[in-house]
Amino acid sequence: MQNLLQDTRYGLRMLVKRPGFTIVAVLTLALGIAANTAIFSVVNAVLLKPLPFPKSEQLVDLAETFKPDGWGTASVPTLEDWKSQNTVFSGISAFSFTSFNLQRNSDLPQRVPGLSVSANYFDVLGVKPVLGRSFLPEEDTAGRDRVVVLSSELWRSTFNSDPQILNTTIPVNGQQYTVIGVMPPELSSLYRTVQMWSPLVFPEKDRQDRGNHKYFVIGRIKDGVTLAQAREQMNAVAQRLEEQYHNGRGIRLMQIQELWVAGVRPALILMMVAVGFVLLIACTNVANLLLARATVRQREISIRIALGAGRLRLIQQFLSEGLLLSVIGGAFGVGLAWLGMDMLGKIAFPFLPRAQEIGIDSRVLLFTLFVSILTSVIFGLVPALQTGRTDIQDVLKEGSNSISAGLAAGWLRQALVVVEIAAAFVLLIGAGLMIRSVMYMKQVEPGFKAQNLLTAKLSLPREKYADAESTIRFYNQLLTRVEALPGVEAAAVISHLPVEEQGFNGNVTVEGKTYPPNESPLVEYRMVSRDYLKAANIPLLRGRFFTDQDRADSPPVVVINDSMAKKVWPGEDPIGKRVGDEVKATVIGVVGDVKNYGLLRKPVAEMYAPYTMKDFWPDMLWNMRIMVRANADDTNLAAAVRREVQSVDPAQPLYAVQSMTVVLENTVKDKSLNMTLLVVFAGLSLLLAVIGVYGVMSYSVAQHTREIGIRMALGARPSSILKLILGRGMFLIVIGVAIGLLASFGLTRFISTMLFGVTPTDPLTFVVIVLLLALVALLACLVPAQRAMRVNPIVVLRYE
Repeated sequence: MQNLLQDTRYGLRMLVKRPGFTIVAVLTLALGIAANTAIFSVVNAVLLKPLPFPKSEQLVDLAETFKPDGWGTASVPTLEDWKSQNTVFSGISAFSFTSFNLQRNSDLPQRVPGLSVSANYFDVLGVKPVLGRSFLPEEDTAGRDRVVVLSSELWRSTFNSDPQILNTTIPVNGQQYTVIGVMPPELSSLYRTVQMWSPLVFPEKDRQDRGNHKYFVIGRIKDGVTLAQAREQMNAVAQRLEEQYHNGRGIRLMQIQELWVAGVRPALILMMVAVGFVLLIACTNVANLLLARATVRQREISIRIALGAGRLRLIQQFLSEGLLLSVIGGAFGVGLAWLGMDMLGKIAFPFLPRAQEIGIDSRVLLFTLFVSILTSVIFGLVPALQTGRTDIQDVLKEGSNSISAGLAAGWLRQALVVVEIAAAFVLLIGAGLMIRSVMYMKQVEPGFKAQNLLTAKLSLPREKYADAESTIRFYNQLLTRVEALPGVEAAAVISHLPVEEQGFNGNVTVEGKTYPPNESPLVEYRMVSRDYLKAANIPLLRGRFFTDQDRADSPPVVVINDSMAKKVWPGEDPIGKRVGDEVKATVIGVVGDVKNYGLLRKPVAEMYAPYTMKDFWPDMLWNMRIMVRANADDTNLAAAVRREVQSVDPAQPLYAVQSMTVVLENTVKDKSLNMTLLVVFAGLSLLLAVIGVYGVMSYSVAQHTREIGIRMALGARPSSILKLILGRGMFLIVIGVAIGLLASFGLTRFISTMLFGVTPTDPLTFVVIVLLLALVALLACLVPAQRAMRVNPIVVLRYE
C-alpha cells in the first residue's frame, strides 16, 4: 500500500510537470469514456433495469396468434377461457388503448391518452395508488364505470397536485367522471404517454364474438411457477380451444420487459460495440503517448534499474500512473456524459421504452469505474512491459540510430496505429452502410403524395356520440367546413393514418370462392370519406372512386388495392366482384398499393369502404384521422382546421397535428437516429486514429532529425525524404485498412437486419470508405513529412 501511495504521488507530480501531455491524454480518455458511459446509461435504463413493479419478472404479455405469425391480441371469450382453465397465473387482466376528451371551465379541450382496464389491472401489476384507490370489481359493469384514475403527471400539470381531487367530478368525454385515485410516477415505465385510466366494460357483442381480437392481456405468474411451465400449460389450453372452435389460433407468452426491448436490443448492442471501438482507439492513442514518454524517460528508468529497482516494481509504477490518468479521464468522462444526458433522453424518448429513466445511477458509475480501470490496464501495461525489456547498458551509452532502425525499435507504436486504423475502418463501414440505408428509405415511394398534406386525429366520445348517425353527421359537417377554407384542394377522413397506423384486419369471405377453414384471404380494412383517395393522390388503376351516390342507403361498395386484386382474383378483373360476410359489398375500383405497414415492408391486401356505410365496419367510426390537401404549404392551415372543429363541437380536441411529410420522416427516424449515432462515433474514431497516425509520424521525425539532416547534407533531395516518411506512414495505413477490411466482412453481417436496400458487403461503401480513410491518413502523414523536408542540415549538425 505504501508503494502504491508513493507511486501515485510520483505519478501525479509527473502529470503536473507535463501539462500538455496530461491534457491531451485526459481529454482523449474522457471522450472515449463519456461515449461509453452515455450509451451504457441507455442500455441500463432500457435493457438491464427491471420494471419498477414487485417481482416484475413474473409479468407476461398474453396474445392469441395466427399460426405461425406469433403476434396478436385476444378476444373476450378466449380471455375468459384462459382465466378459467389455467392454474399458473395469480391474475389475468385485459386492457385497451383509448383517449379521453377533457375540458375544464373555458379552457380549450385537451386530449388525454389513456387505457380502459379490467378492475384487477393494477393488482396484477402490483401497483398501489399514491392517493385514493384503484377500481372495484363492480366498476367493470356499464352504468358504474364513470370513474377514473389519474397519472401523477396529469394530477400535477392539470390539477396542480390538488390533494382534494378525490371524489370530485371532472368533465370527461362530455360526461362527469369521479376521480378515485392517483397513480405513482413509475407506472409510466409501461406506457409513458398514458395519463388516465377508466374501467373496461366489454360490449355484449364482444362477449359473444370469438373472432373479435382487439384486447391486450397481461398476467402475473404465480410464485414458484416458471415461465416455461406457464407456457406449457397455456399452449395446452390453446390447443384445446383450437380443437373445440377451429379458430386457427395459438398463444404467445412473453415477459413484458422482453416484449418491450426485443425491437431495440440489436441497435443498442450495436451502439455499445461502436463506443467500445471508440474507447479502444482512445486507449491505443494514450498508450502511444505513454510509449513516447517512456522513451524520453529511458535514462531515468535505466538508472532506477541499475540502483536495484525490480521489473515488477517498474511495471507497478507505470500501471499506477496509467490508473491515475484513467481515473481523471473517467471523472471528466462522467461529467461530459452527465451534461449530455438530458439531450440524449429527449432524442431517445420517441424511440426507446423507458427513455425517461435514462440517467447516471450507481450501476452506471460502477460501469464507468470498471471501464476506467480496464483502460488503465490496456494502455498502462503496454509501455510498462516495453520498458521492462530495456537494455540498461545501451540506454546509458550515448548513441544514435538510423531512421529505419528507429522505426523498427518503435514497432509497438506502429502496431497500435494499425489497430486504430482497423477499428476506425470497421466503424466507418458501419456508418457508411447505415447512411446508404437511410438514403434508400427516404427514396421509397409510399404510394401517395405526401407534400402539402396536413393530418390530425379525432377521437369522438361514445358517451356523446352514441350512434353512428351522429358520428357521421359530425364528420360531414366538419368536411364541408374544411373544404371551404381558402387554399384547400380536398379534405377527407380515414380510420387509420397511412404508413403510421395499421388498420383492422380479418379473413374475408369472397363470393364464388371457397377456402379451407380459417384460410380465406387476410385483408386490411380502412374506412374513408368520399374524397380520401383523391385527397391522398392514390392512383386509380381501374374502375372508379367513391361518389355522392355511395350513401348509407345505397348498395355497399368497396375499393380494393392492387395487392388484394392479385391475391384474391389473380388474372381476373375484380370489378363487380362481391366480398363480405353478413354484408356483401361490390368492388367498384382498384387503386395503387400504399405502404401502410411502413416504408420498409411490402404492401398488404386492403379494402376501403365509405364511412357512411356504417354497418360494414362500425367500430372504426369513433376514431378517425382528418387529411387536408392544400394548394401550397400553409403554416396557418392547422389553426384554421382546429377552429372548424371547435365550431362543430367546442368540446372536441384536435390532436397529433402534423404534416404527412413529417409522418413519413418519423417512420424512419429510429433508423436515422442509429445512423446519426454511428456516424458520430465513426467520426470520433477517425479523428482519434488520425491523431494517432500524426503523433507516431511526428515522433518518428523528431527522434531522427539528426539522421535526416545527415542524409540531406550528403545530397538526399527533399522529395526522397518526403517519399520515405510517407511510405512508412502509408505502409501502416495499408496494413490497418487490410485488417479492418477483413474484420468488416465478418462484423457487418451482424447489422444486416438493420440495413435496407444495401448489402453488408456493399462494394460502393467499401470503396468510398477505403479512399476516405486513405486520404485523411495521408494528410496526417503529410504534415510531419513536410516538417522533415524543411530540416536544415547545417543547423542540425552544428547542434550535434
